[in-house]
Amino acid sequence: MNKKESNKNSKCKQVEATPIFQPQHCIGLYVCKEHNGTRTLGTVLSYDTEKKLFEVWYDDEKTEYKEPDEVLKSKATAKDIFDARAMLKSSNNAKKIANKEKQKATSNEEE
Repeated sequence: MNKKESNKNSKCKQVEATPIFQPQHCIGLYVCKEHNGTRTLGTVLSYDTEKKLFEVWYDDEKTEYKEPDEVLKSKATAKDIFDARAMLKSSNNAKKIANKEKQKATSNEEE
């Protein structure tokens, strides 16, 4: 047996282990969904071990229950998070402006 064959036989085969799924690692994960052309950012809040579902709360104040593969597929990118936060901020500013205009109009009617 030559040196090359000896090295070949002495090498251990590396077996790739399947990672163990640990739901607690997904708590706090941002996810993103699109509905009617609008992207909404959500946060994974909890995991129900009996139902094997994650509870996801979205910025539009809706809650959904998703399977682990759905959560992982909808994981938000940095761009998703930035865009959603910018949209939420502009939406809140628009609401503030509308409320101020409504208050102004109401006070003008009372005079």
